[in-house]
Amino acid sequence: MVTIETFPGVSLDFDQERICTIDLPITKGNFGEVIFAGDQHYGSESYAESHHHKYLSLMNSIKHLKIVTMGDTFEFGELSSFLTEEESPARKQIEMFVEDYKPLAKKIIACVWGNHDQRFARLINRTIDLYDYLKLQLGNPEMVTLPPNRGVIIVFRAGEQSYPTFVMHSTTRAAVNMEVQLKRSSQIWMVPLICHGHTHKMGWFPRTFFSVSRINGQYYRSIFRQYLLSTGCFLRYPAYAEEGSYPVSDVGAPIVRFYANKPELEYIDPRVTYSGFFERANPWEHAKVNVPEIYDLRKCIFCGSTNTFVWSQKSTSANARRRCTRCGRTYTVKGDYNTTK
Repeated sequence: MVTIETFPGVSLDFDQERICTIDLPITKGNFGEVIFAGDQHYGSESYAESHHHKYLSLMNSIKHLKIVTMGDTFEFGELSSFLTEEESPARKQIEMFVEDYKPLAKKIIACVWGNHDQRFARLINRTIDLYDYLKLQLGNPEMVTLPPNRGVIIVFRAGEQSYPTFVMHSTTRAAVNMEVQLKRSSQIWMVPLICHGHTHKMGWFPRTFFSVSRINGQYYRSIFRQYLLSTGCFLRYPAYAEEGSYPVSDVGAPIVRFYANKPELEYIDPRVTYSGFFERANPWEHAKVNVPEIYDLRKCIFCGSTNTFVWSQKSTSANARRRCTRCGRTYTVKGDYNTTK
C-alpha cells in the first residue's frame, strides 16, 4: 500500500467549524457530478425563467447529480432601499423557489446565502432563518445551511478520492472583474476547488503550485492544481448592470465532475455537453413579448401609428390588448383587425 503525506504548510491550530462531507454517487465513467446553481434572482423582471426551467429539467433528468445553490436565490427588492426592478413580492418569490426545487429536494446538498438573501435576515433581525425555513418547506432535513456572510467547506468524496471545496457567494465589487474574488479566496484557502457566485459570469481558472509529499518514507517535490470556479446566474442584463456598464450576464450554471479513479476535476458547461436541453424552436422563445421594444405593426386605430405593442400578458393573437407608444391610448384587437375600445 502506498502512503502519501503532503506538506502544504505549518499547522498552527484547528478550527472547530463543522465540515460537511458528501459521498457522491459514482457513474460508469468513474465520476460524481455537482451542479453549482445560483443567482436565480426570483422576482426580478430580468429573471431568465424559461432558461432556468430548462436547467431544472436537466437537473431532474441526471439521476446522480447533486446540487449546491450559490446565493441570491431571491431578489427581495422590496426589502432594499435601492430602486429595484421587481415583478413579484417576497412571499411569491419564496413560493416560486419551493415549487421549482421541491421535486429536486433530495439532490440539494447545501444552500449558500447571497447579499440579496441577506436583506431578509436584516429585516427580521435573524428571528427566523430563511434557509432553515426553506429546508422544512422542501422536506430535506439533511440540507446544509449556514449563517449569512459565511462560506462553507464541503468535502466531496468520489470513491477513494476526497475533494475539500470552499463555497461562498461573496459581496465584493467583483461583478466588474470576477477574477478578483476568486484570487482573494485562493490566497486564503489551499483546497482543490473554490466556488463563488455573485459575478453573474461562468468561469473556470486553474492555478498550479509546488509542495512536498512523503511517499513511503521518501520526500518528493509534488505539483498540485487548484481550480477557481465562478458559477453563472439566471438573470438577464438588468438596469443596474447597464447603468454601470457591467459585463453581460452569463446565464447558466456549471457542473463539476469529481473523478473517483484519479485525483482530477473537470468543468462541464451544460449548454454544450447537454445542448439538447437548450435547443429552441425559434429565436424568440426566451424573449418577453409584452415589452415596448417588441412592436406590433398593426396601426393604432386612433392616430395611425404602427408603434403598438401587446399590453396584457393574458392577451392572445385573436384578442390582443394593445397600447400605442405615440398617443398612449389602449385598444383591443379582435380576430382579423376588427377593433373596439
